[in-house]
Amino acid sequence: MTELLPHVAAFLAVATPPRPWPTLTPDEARAQLAAAARGDDGAPDIATRDLAITRPDGSLLDVRIYGEAAEATVLVFLHGGGWVYGDLNMADGFCRRLADAAGVVVCSVDYRLSPEHKFPLALHDARTAIEWAHKHLAGGVPIGVIGSSAGGNLAIAATIIDRDDCSRHIGLHVPMCAVTDHSFDTESYREHAVGKFLSADDMRWYWGHYLSDEAEGANPLASVLRADLTGMPPALVVTAELDPLCDEGEDYARRLTAAGTPTTLVRHVGMIHAFPVLTAFPVEQAHVIADVTAAVDAHLRRHTTTPSEELT
Repeated sequence: MTELLPHVAAFLAVATPPRPWPTLTPDEARAQLAAAARGDDGAPDIATRDLAITRPDGSLLDVRIYGEAAEATVLVFLHGGGWVYGDLNMADGFCRRLADAAGVVVCSVDYRLSPEHKFPLALHDARTAIEWAHKHLAGGVPIGVIGSSAGGNLAIAATIIDRDDCSRHIGLHVPMCAVTDHSFDTESYREHAVGKFLSADDMRWYWGHYLSDEAEGANPLASVLRADLTGMPPALVVTAELDPLCDEGEDYARRLTAAGTPTTLVRHVGMIHAFPVLTAFPVEQAHVIADVTAAVDAHLRRHTTTPSEELT
């Protein structure tokens, strides 16, 4: 059994919720999360705008824009929370640091939550935000999509749709600690089922609220690991050693590589689920942001040339 790093053990000692998520209703879970929320005073003070964009049915979808849009590379961010909870404030500090350190514009999405809005409505919102950001923030050049946990699942599924309809809006996808399969039988699930922040029972509860029935778990836009992954854009896949989802995230990276997609897999040893967006892990968060920046530079950043370069 892996010995916990001291700062991970300290976090887990105070991070256990008063009531386990599977014992709560979704509304109770949201209230419990809100009561435990803490500000991120160390996050950079950068320009932000809260906007409401229009869904195809005419209803409004809230997004938050970090940074200035002119000539910037754009990343759409999808928060975690098991498709059940989460909002624009959930990873506000991470989005601020990402926009500041990577020199990008981040568009964070307040997608609809389950069980009030079951699969695939959150995915539809992700797709709406990606199309809007591609047109209105990026000026029609490819953008990136990045997500944590359930948001990582949505980021992958939205990229699959983008590939299937030949939109080519997405030039890079970054799933972090992502849910990729409606299955609970991997080694990491067995080894880290309890006591490591996210539990196996938590994931069963999340999936149970997200899907209308168990059969939907086989849908490749829900269990993205089961999709045809040929022709996908480049990926940076971030996993955590002590996460029940570690194996399925790394299986996704291996499948991408086998399909010919340029893929970087980074496993963070000693880390727990969702660590990139948790304020308790600033050093590890900075490492993830550095890796995202490198992936953006390699696959997405707008390349400009000087007049002398244009003549050669």
